[in-house]
Amino acid sequence: ESKTVTVTFTPTEVGSYTGLITLLHNEKSVQTLEIPLLDIDVEGQVFASISLAQTSFDFGEADLDKTVEKVITVSNAGPGVLNVSDVLSDVGGVVISETQFSIPANESKDIVITFQPQAEGDFSGAIQVMSDDPEHSVMTVSLAGTGVFVPADPRVDFDGSGKVEFADFIAFVQNFGSTNSAFDLDGSGRVDFVDFLTFTQSFGKSVDR
Repeated sequence: ESKTVTVTFTPTEVGSYTGLITLLHNEKSVQTLEIPLLDIDVEGQVFASISLAQTSFDFGEADLDKTVEKVITVSNAGPGVLNVSDVLSDVGGVVISETQFSIPANESKDIVITFQPQAEGDFSGAIQVMSDDPEHSVMTVSLAGTGVFVPADPRVDFDGSGKVEFADFIAFVQNFGSTNSAFDLDGSGRVDFVDFLTFTQSFGKSVDR
């Protein structure tokens, strides 16, 4: 009897290909069979296929004195290399870790989005990822939320500068474990870890707008 086997070749890039198709068998009197593939020329263009794991981010109530990090996963499901030419946003306060990069076939890449709202009130907009995918040259991630000001606890602004920062941290550390009432925020009689948690909640924040 006999059997017909179909061999399919799917190139991932243009160029000239040479190789062998090897047939392994259990006929001891016959050596391994090989079919040479000689000078297969692939012409034209092999395209990429972009996709985004995230299509929207809702930041909810975003503190004006805090930064938030999000990750966008960009994937390439096509046989060609995906070239991302730019990643940009129309929302103020968005910082993008990388804006130009390439992704090989069937791989993905994470880009980090760091966001800090610039003003109180509702905001909306988008991040756009531009690439050489001929069918989806621009992909969009929508952004929405509300910028809010959450003031720092004025008790932890130990130097009265209006902002809780490194100088206040040094002062707190120097008094940690003491009975100094100015740093004993919970009134337990000793400056301890509970007071430190209260301090960290306001670190980097302003007392007033």
